[in-house]
Amino acid sequence: MTTLFDVIFGAAMKAGQVDLRVCTSAGTTATAVCSDLTADYSANTDLVGAPLYIVRTTDGLAPIGEAERITSYTASTGTVTVTTLLTVATGSGDTVGIGKPGFPWLTLVELANQVLTDLGTVDLTD
Repeated sequence: MTTLFDVIFGAAMKAGQVDLRVCTSAGTTATAVCSDLTADYSANTDLVGAPLYIVRTTDGLAPIGEAERITSYTASTGTVTVTTLLTVATGSGDTVGIGKPGFPWLTLVELANQVLTDLGTVDLTD
């Protein structure tokens, strides 16, 4: 079954708007995700508003397939913090996708919702 995560993450990947990274250490909470994650970003404001996608986990369980908006970033440690709790904290070795800040998470969700609305009623045969 295709999910909203699959649609948004897939579109962002195809558009070249996601940097994939592997967590080198576990997140400390379900909102503080992976430390030492983003060496390419030097300012604390670089990632604020960007989407964070949990692409793969070492155990294949949650929080795989979850995405949230980054609310803060600490450049000195590479730690990103997201708006809403993930179901569980990320672990060492988990793969995350960092969306480009120019494509905010809430904008991507709204665009996906508009496309689904524009489809109109879909007839299903049981």
